[in-house]
Amino acid sequence: MIEGPDVNIEISLKEYRIAWKIGETETRFYYGIKHNGSEYTRFDWADLENNLDVSKEFDWVDFPKVANFVGMSLKEWEKLPLTQKIQDLLGYYGVENIFGTSYTDGMEYREIVSGEI
Repeated sequence: MIEGPDVNIEISLKEYRIAWKIGETETRFYYGIKHNGSEYTRFDWADLENNLDVSKEFDWVDFPKVANFVGMSLKEWEKLPLTQKIQDLLGYYGVENIFGTSYTDGMEYREIVSGEI
């Protein structure tokens, strides 16, 4: 099941730029890579291990600033689930810094929700 920051997956992807599907060992993150001026229209994905240590994987991040950016203390932020941490990092640092450069044209929203990918 695909989830996101909004209960409506279309809004999560097209407006918030992110959604995810949690698997047994990995979470697949779908994120917007192309915008038409009003919403994201093309998407890429990245798989991250569910037990990922965010502080080690992203050791260059200023975590106190990210926590402050989302209105939390660092202690509060560290207790968040991986999905929320990645969403916050994406919001603060941007797609390329978190997921890297996308070398594809991406996929459409319908491909994600239909399970084609």
